[in-house]
Amino acid sequence: MKQQKIYMKAWLDAHGRAKAVDTDEWYLDFANQLLPLVADSFIYGGREWEEDQKRVALTCALYLEDCVADGGNW
Repeated sequence: MKQQKIYMKAWLDAHGRAKAVDTDEWYLDFANQLLPLVADSFIYGGREWEEDQKRVALTCALYLEDCVADGGNW
């Protein structure tokens, strides 16, 4: 199975921004590292769940970003 990838556009869309900031690449890389773990999970296993897998990995990275920044969005 081909390795999935989350692209910067999806990350920026999740933030509602058009341009990246300095930390975006790190968090996007983190989301991409989470993606295979989510894909192998019992809940989200299988190709029919690919968009949900990406959404879960992105959401986890967004949550970490908010915790680090103490932005209070969660």
